[in-house]
Amino acid sequence: RHNGNIMLDSEGHIIHIDFGFILGDSPGFNMNFESAAFKLTKEYADLMGGRDSPAWAEFKDLFVRGFRVLQLHVEELCALVQLYFGPNALRRNSVEVLRSRIKDASDDDIVKLIYDSYNAMSTRGYDYYQRQNGIRD
Repeated sequence: RHNGNIMLDSEGHIIHIDFGFILGDSPGFNMNFESAAFKLTKEYADLMGGRDSPAWAEFKDLFVRGFRVLQLHVEELCALVQLYFGPNALRRNSVEVLRSRIKDASDDDIVKLIYDSYNAMSTRGYDYYQRQNGIRD
């Protein structure tokens, strides 16, 4: 990931963030190079011990729990996005995109995001494109 997508918490943990992606901006200037809900490469899963590992099960559990917290606060998040972009911004549909991605997802929908994102062909293709063009992920 590029430096704009890396955050350190107060204890020094590295956290991958991508606010543009959750607001509807995809890599390649929205030309749909990357269609996965989030980047979850095979290498990420391997670091957890694979998809049959206890760490993978914990990842899924924490992902669902974190998503549920977002759902509890989706209107507050949308209000912040609206304040940031303002009423006349080019990205004025960002609030609707954010709300639609979070608001009504069931546990099954949330887990499906994980499996649909795992080692996605669009992610692999976009990473390959970046490497071929001297861009590092």
